[in-house]
Amino acid sequence: MAVAELAQDSADGSTAASDESFTPVEALALHVKALDLIQQCLALQSGDCAHGNAHNTTLTLTPTPTPATVRNTAPNTAPNTLQTTLQTTLQGSSGPGPALRPSEALLRLDGERCVAASCLSTTDESCSADALRARFAFLLQSAEHIRAQLQHERESSALAKGGQTVCVEEILYRHALIMGREAAVDELLGKLERSCLLYQRAKLLLEQLAHEAEVGQADRAVLSKYAAGFAWRLYEVATKRAHAAQLGDDG
Repeated sequence: MAVAELAQDSADGSTAASDESFTPVEALALHVKALDLIQQCLALQSGDCAHGNAHNTTLTLTPTPTPATVRNTAPNTAPNTLQTTLQTTLQGSSGPGPALRPSEALLRLDGERCVAASCLSTTDESCSADALRARFAFLLQSAEHIRAQLQHERESSALAKGGQTVCVEEILYRHALIMGREAAVDELLGKLERSCLLYQRAKLLLEQLAHEAEVGQADRAVLSKYAAGFAWRLYEVATKRAHAAQLGDDG
């Protein structure tokens, strides 16, 4: 899943596609988004297995409130805990106070079930239940590490004076366009394999964004247009790669 890959990249502070860096708050927001997406995929897979009378693997464990055991928490409960923690962290205050409504609204995932269903419709091994659980566990541990960093910074720096507002959709859109530009450069330089990978990731990010409940109709049309453009470039790059392979065989 493209969002999960971007979240993993953000844990290191930058992406493989560019030199643009992520702030810790942006990285944590991406992790929450990715964890919720994976949770939806696992829930749909579990439901499909139950409906088909297949072996229904239990995906839930008894949740515990302690940070030391949160990585063992069930996929259907841990994202909510992280999302609550993210909201508290973004407030920039240890005491009671109003939540940052823009951040809270932009982290809602009402449209993610469509995205999860799209993921499950593919034959990509990255969407298998075991792979999703492994990625969920990795991202959950990474999110805990980022959260601890933020907590430390908040207690020892100016972060304690005020919160930082993040827009996950803006982050995803920005990096989708960055990946598209990098892919175009690689295509011109003849780095077709990397170009294909970046076009694919950019396309998936834009398609996932188009399913967001907060995205307006006009913005959704723009996202779909860009995604279609990247899909066309993918076709063109695939044609070039096939032609190059044919020339190699003829040689």
